[in-house]
Amino acid sequence: MINVKKSPSFYRINKFLHQWLAVIVGIQLMIWLATGLYFNVMDHNKASGNVNRVNLSTQQNAKEYTYIPIHALGLTSIQRIHIRWILDKPYYQVVYKAGNHQYQKQEQVLIDAQTGLSYSLSVEHVNTMALNSYSGDGVIIETKLVQPPIDDLPNERNSVWQVNFNDLDDTSVYIRQSSARVIAHVTNDRRLRDLMLTLHFMDYSNKAGFNNPQIIFFAGLMLLFSISGIYWLFHLILTKQLLRRKKSTM
Repeated sequence: MINVKKSPSFYRINKFLHQWLAVIVGIQLMIWLATGLYFNVMDHNKASGNVNRVNLSTQQNAKEYTYIPIHALGLTSIQRIHIRWILDKPYYQVVYKAGNHQYQKQEQVLIDAQTGLSYSLSVEHVNTMALNSYSGDGVIIETKLVQPPIDDLPNERNSVWQVNFNDLDDTSVYIRQSSARVIAHVTNDRRLRDLMLTLHFMDYSNKAGFNNPQIIFFAGLMLLFSISGIYWLFHLILTKQLLRRKKSTM
């Protein structure tokens, strides 16, 4: 058992530690309060980035098509295969490997269901898909294929096309290369929301989880802050400094 009356050096160290922990904990608490307030007052529609997003139709059009039989493609070791409609044409989406979430690394290809040839998105098709999914008044200023890590999509682990528009929201449309799907519209409002989420959940390594090393470390600091505060309080009580301070303020 520590004799607080005979350990002034330990008391001074504890007091110094508690004061600095109070600063660190206080800063993070202010961040939590500020970001929590933002989440309550933000426009959720704008923060989603989907203000100008139009869902693309995946329905078959009225034309009749003759499909290449799947068995004629000579595919092996596949997880699943299904028909996808891209710009009014049918394609086989062949999935060799996929995770539980779409943003996880995938191994898949698109095959023209009429010719049996592999299909890869061209810049022209990417721009057409982006424009079809966009109802704003901006025009395309840049189209590029980007590799992870991607600032706007920190969880994405696949190659995506980024189509940038020159509207007031700095809209970027993202299309996954392997599946030819529009996966996100990202605007300045969504970027602000993502920043606030990062600060609120301390997800600085973009692991998309609450139980991350930063949270665990901060929880340890909070525990140490509490223990050092309790020790300081007991020291004041046992050395009767607390009573003297109360009398001096009366």
